Amino acid sequence: MKISYNASIHDISAYGKLVYEKSPTVKAHLKKTYYFSVPMLIIFAAIIKYFGTTDDLLMAWAALGVGWLIYLPSFHKKKYLKKFIASFEDEKYQNLFGEHELTIEENILTDTIESGQNDTEISKIEHIEITDDYAFVFIDSAMAYLIPENDIISGDLNNFMKTLKDKINSLKKD
Repeated sequence: MKISYNASIHDISAYGKLVYEKSPTVKAHLKKTYYFSVPMLIIFAAIIKYFGTTDDLLMAWAALGVGWLIYLPSFHKKKYLKKFIASFEDEKYQNLFGEHELTIEENILTDTIESGQNDTEISKIEHIEITDDYAFVFIDSAMAYLIPENDIISGDLNNFMKTLKDKINSLKKD
């Protein structure tokens, strides 16, 4: 079974968003950011109170602190995605973009692109994620085949993914 599609740098943002939402490493980093921010807000509030400034200043600081803690997740996500996308703009990743042909043969998933071919044992596939616009076939927690539904050249994405899932499940039973 085969499917052909075009992948572009614009698809990387969808991959980055999925990794951001699912990655334990990213979640741990966000938690560390909170662990750093909250004590800093408390220390600065204590300094303001200690030096005897007005209660209005202390209340303003508290309001700014709460605002920052609400804004922090979106700030963190934007910063992460910007760095993530920029990392794929390097010339060495340009061969990831363009036309791909994924083929399921026996126990191998083959990705054929202009510059060559990559074979992955289907038993090595970690998991599959499907969103509204993309299918992701994860080889490990940080590497996946990214199939944009709107850029399919030939083949049926739903049938392809069903066949791949069936292959994965049958190999796990063995």
